[in-house]
Amino acid sequence: ISKYINENIYLLDGPIIDATILIENKDSIHFIIDYFGNNARIYKKNDKLYADIKCNENALFYWYMQYSETMTIISPRSLIERVKKEAYKIFNKY
Repeated sequence: ISKYINENIYLLDGPIIDATILIENKDSIHFIIDYFGNNARIYKKNDKLYADIKCNENALFYWYMQYSETMTIISPRSLIERVKKEAYKIFNKY
């Protein structure tokens, strides 16, 4: 049950993906642990913090939109493109 909840944080339909996120603010680590638990692997590489996350793609998209100020998606490319498209739509609203 725990694995399922961590992979489907908002209980949305969609495929489970592997994603890598750059953590730009170390205080944001607790957001990753709280939401993804053991489905996230946090590590340091070249003096930067990263998280590898296994999660439902739709849920990860909406989660990331909440925390985009302190993190950057590194992969997969499809999620990066989806975030860019949504950011563009939001920008054009205002």
